[in-house]
Amino acid sequence: MRKIIYGLVAGLVLISWWALPGSAFETYTGCADCHGSFRASPYTSLSDGQSWGDDLHDVHRRTMLGGDCNTCHTGSSRTPVFLNSSNGGNGLEPLSCVGCHGRAEDVRGVGGYGAGLRQHHWNAGETVCAGCHDDANPASFTPVGEDVLPPYYASPGTGHNIPTDSCNPPPDFPENYAASTLGLDNDGDSSYDTADPDCQAAEADIDVHPLALDFGVVTTGMSATLAATISNVGTADLTVTGLNITGSADFTLNTAAPATPFTVAPGASVDVPVDYHPADVGDDTGTLEITSDDPDEPTVSVSLTGTGVPPAGQCDIDVNPLALDFGSVQVGTTQTLVTTIGNTGNADCTVNSLTLSGSPDFSVVTAPSTPFTVAPGASVDVTVEYAPSDVGADSGSLEIASDDPDEAVVSVSLTGTGFEPVPDIDVAPLALDFGTVTVGMSATLTTTISNAGTADLTVNSLTLSGSPDFSVVTAPS
Repeated sequence: MRKIIYGLVAGLVLISWWALPGSAFETYTGCADCHGSFRASPYTSLSDGQSWGDDLHDVHRRTMLGGDCNTCHTGSSRTPVFLNSSNGGNGLEPLSCVGCHGRAEDVRGVGGYGAGLRQHHWNAGETVCAGCHDDANPASFTPVGEDVLPPYYASPGTGHNIPTDSCNPPPDFPENYAASTLGLDNDGDSSYDTADPDCQAAEADIDVHPLALDFGVVTTGMSATLAATISNVGTADLTVTGLNITGSADFTLNTAAPATPFTVAPGASVDVPVDYHPADVGDDTGTLEITSDDPDEPTVSVSLTGTGVPPAGQCDIDVNPLALDFGSVQVGTTQTLVTTIGNTGNADCTVNSLTLSGSPDFSVVTAPSTPFTVAPGASVDVTVEYAPSDVGADSGSLEIASDDPDEAVVSVSLTGTGFEPVPDIDVAPLALDFGTVTVGMSATLTTTISNAGTADLTVNSLTLSGSPDFSVVTAPS
């Protein structure tokens, strides 16, 4: 009766198995074509070209198992060698090869311990295992992760040098006995050890959606609510430490928003509702800042936008600018500036009066006679003149009265300063040094008279004193 036996290539070499004659387990070409002979000495990996220094059999027997042959062999004759049964080593279950190359958590139906290794072969293009094992196809079964220990890793028995970490972490690389540091792909996902997501440190990873909340148009006095969702797409708990809103005070956290700090488990999500309650007409912007212990995104910002509009059938006056500063104006002259009365509402605004208060040096020179109407979306310019009658600062205000229901009177501040022009002499340089001049010869230097003031400067005289050897040779008469 034919027995089912298996060929094994271990360490960095993966396992394949077929129904074979009992004497073929060492040299079966179905394995050797990809992995090389188990007895070839020195064994050289066909996948990375690394030499093991000895054959695979003796590296296992001497280096890993301390000569404990019963770990892999069955009976007294030592042959045949089976993949999943043996005499059992010192303190080890009688599992043979799958003790290090399979996981009990992968047992399903006829699958046995080696689902991950069968899927590794499937991904490499060798699908023969699927003829007997329905877990060889990755689409039909998901093996446990690379970080799950094979039986012998979990309980290495006595007198053995079996790895205890299937993720093969540096700097020790516990699965590296003679070749490269690549290690094994026990879960069949084609990612080796520390490159496998299963072996990477657990880490929170925040994901916020959407990153912009646009509340659109909201009637003043009313409110609207939108929510940003905080998800944790990482592998460790995410702690959200802060929810802060900056910008317009019309944006606030809804009372249903969670109190900070709070935790979001891996794969979970939490909604953060935000209210928009426009107090007046116009555009509003703000930012919701979410702080957490995500290692590479400690702060995520969500933009907030909205526009307040008046209730239906309501005037909304808008005056711009609300301050007219005429600066310095010469006494006896005038300066004009303009303020604009607009209507951002959806009904006519009636301006009932334009009233000046404060300094009489301010006056309205261009404006419709009151009362006048400003239609929705329209505007009217009002020109104010400043004519200072004396030197000094002046202030006043222009009060605009209308039928706006929440801004019946809008005040525009008026400021200006009257000044009288004055001359301001500036002479440079203030010293002329002629140095050494030969007797009988002459030298000429120039000084310049400038006027830095605001009125004409009259030079009444140019008078020399001291030595008669100095004289003015060029000057206006």
